[in-house]
Amino acid sequence: MLRHAAPLAVALLAASCGGSGDPATLDTTTEPESTTTTAESTTTTTAPPVGTVDDVAPATVKLITEGSPLEPFSTDAELVGKIGSGFIVHSDGLVVATLHSMAQYDNVTAYLLDSDEPIDATVVGVSECNDLVLLDLAGDGYSALDWRTEPFNPGLKVFAAGYPLNLDTDPLDADYTLTAGIVNTAGRTASDVWVAVDGVIEHDARIRGGSSGGPLVDEQGDVVGVNFAGDDDNDINSAIAASVAADIVDRLMDGDVESIGIDGEAASDDTVGGVWVSGVRPGTPAESAGVQAGDLITSLGGEALGLDPTLQTYCDVLRSAGSADGLDLEVLRTATGEVLTGALGGEALSVDPTATGDDAAGGEAYEFVADDSESIGVEIPASWEERDGSPNQRLGPNLAVSPDLDGFLTTWDVPGLILDLDPDRGIDHLDTALDDLLSDQCSSLGRVDFATDDGAFIGRSETLGECGGTTTQLLNIAATRPDGRSLVLLQIQVVDDADFVIAERAIATFDAALPD
Repeated sequence: MLRHAAPLAVALLAASCGGSGDPATLDTTTEPESTTTTAESTTTTTAPPVGTVDDVAPATVKLITEGSPLEPFSTDAELVGKIGSGFIVHSDGLVVATLHSMAQYDNVTAYLLDSDEPIDATVVGVSECNDLVLLDLAGDGYSALDWRTEPFNPGLKVFAAGYPLNLDTDPLDADYTLTAGIVNTAGRTASDVWVAVDGVIEHDARIRGGSSGGPLVDEQGDVVGVNFAGDDDNDINSAIAASVAADIVDRLMDGDVESIGIDGEAASDDTVGGVWVSGVRPGTPAESAGVQAGDLITSLGGEALGLDPTLQTYCDVLRSAGSADGLDLEVLRTATGEVLTGALGGEALSVDPTATGDDAAGGEAYEFVADDSESIGVEIPASWEERDGSPNQRLGPNLAVSPDLDGFLTTWDVPGLILDLDPDRGIDHLDTALDDLLSDQCSSLGRVDFATDDGAFIGRSETLGECGGTTTQLLNIAATRPDGRSLVLLQIQVVDDADFVIAERAIATFDAALPD
């Protein structure tokens, strides 16, 4: 029996915490810098230099928050608490922390070393894309850390400071912790469901849940980076480099940076994807536009957000625009199924009476189609009426669909897809199969591992761009069942933004009845 729907769990396009644990996975791209990174910041401290690692502890804070964020595609918000770390960068009480380690922003409490006395903290500015928040502690006269400004290379000895939960169940019981390691690489780019940031340092000073936001320091106690993600299985720990973080922190003194005012993350189900809104911050462009918790932002600034399983596309739009004001916005209000359109800093969101939830998923009605032998199938737009299910003489079962098959097969101007089943190859031939799908008229944007959330298929995927000198992309997937038998090949030609959403639907629903 063919599977007609499956959740999407693959990062095809490089355009992928706080609480009880740091993220277990983080996609990092671009070539690692073998040279150096430095930080130049106008945020200074009036406190004397820390001088040694022993003096980092008084400037590292425990942060506890409570709130009711709405989890992706849920309707009921529950009160939750989170623990994170931060560090003081000015004796007046300015604290740098990570955004994802906070449940809400109207109830943040800080604790200093060996103290159970709570200190109120207010939000100065937020950067959604860089996962940073600047807080202001009540009072002044605090110990503070300096950013490291000297160049460094991989091999630099570093220390990760923070308040991980470890075996504690009560955040108040979490102790100050310091782990040691070295810088492995610097200058990477990282993207995941909650972040899209440049200038990432990978190191092996172990961090755990609750460590996010804590400083990564050198032997003199100067801040090399801001810890934000850890992968215990592969012993990979990630920090936002001081060269990036210091500049963002300076800008946060004047308010939000690369943000629209949401607590958001990339999310999708088997029909639609985008940036899920778990909460909206008061006094922000998102609130003024009428965005609500439970909305799914499907388009921002005219760019579809559905295919990208990270925040990369969302953040690329914000960075290119320079300001949220004036950006067109489309959201799916999941509680009602209504599609709303408007603009940040402009026309407030209103219901599009001609649109439905299907429009947010690509403006199409879909149907499941199979090849002539009913061995393979996929969901496609009903408007893609030209279909060829005859077998491929070289491979076997084959299905080609498009609004215009001839145009799809001979030009880069028409969308479409081809689904093949190769019973003679299996899991050992994934990269060889992707090699067969390469085109000398396209540039490879990289290969990544592929898997569906339901575990039905695993394999490899590759995105090809600039095909034929156009903006058309090819999304290629080679996959097998977990037992490794037979090979399913899916090739999708994406011409415009709407095709990305169609591609997501195809990736989530392709299926094959494999031979015994």
